[in-house]
Amino acid sequence: MHAEYLARLPPDIRALVGEIERESGTEIAVTPDSTRTDKLGCNIECNGSEILIPQNDYFPPAAVLHELLHIKRMYLDRVPRIVFCEDCNEYLDDPAQEVQLRSGLVKLDNNLEHLVIVPKEIELMPDRSLYWEQRMRRTLTKLTADNLSKDNQCGSVVEHWPFVHHVLPDSNLKVQIRELAEKLQVVDKATAFGEAIIKALDSKEAVVRVWMEHFTAYEKIVCLKYFDIQNRTSHRLHVPPANA
Repeated sequence: MHAEYLARLPPDIRALVGEIERESGTEIAVTPDSTRTDKLGCNIECNGSEILIPQNDYFPPAAVLHELLHIKRMYLDRVPRIVFCEDCNEYLDDPAQEVQLRSGLVKLDNNLEHLVIVPKEIELMPDRSLYWEQRMRRTLTKLTADNLSKDNQCGSVVEHWPFVHHVLPDSNLKVQIRELAEKLQVVDKATAFGEAIIKALDSKEAVVRVWMEHFTAYEKIVCLKYFDIQNRTSHRLHVPPANA
């Protein structure tokens, strides 16, 4: 990471940057992206990674830590990403739907990764629990304010259930999401999904299988992308069955 940005970070986060760069053999770039607003992001590829910032002077350490944990998971912990299967021909006649599906899988992967990353983030920076509580509260409130279909509301409540109960177990968000689940009559589904996902968190493959079991099965479009950062390569596999 360029010294200009590294100097803005506290020692423990600089140490994490050093660990990732040393073990991966790559430098983490920092790239201003004016299309972003107040959030950071990251690009992770087999030849290197970059942290995206909205402007040069916006580089908050807590948000940087979050992106570094994403990069560490892919590079050092060898955790695969959920990606669209390139051998899927089902949507060749509807490229707009393919674009939508690809975008949805990026969001899904990000949300599932948060079940592991955010607890670590809060462990390292306890004040971040307030940020994530506020962010999830806005998300849940928005569900009932956006005129979403009932199916979309139900799916969103079920998907957010494990984050609230696993990442923010001491928050009164549990009351809010349960009230939503009761109103939509998905308490049992949300509870079953949450329990299964939390039990599977040690394995990304198992997490993805749980997700596919509880939602519409996407075996044709969901692949897992594994990085071999030492050799600057990656490969994609269909999600293996539980007994593989």
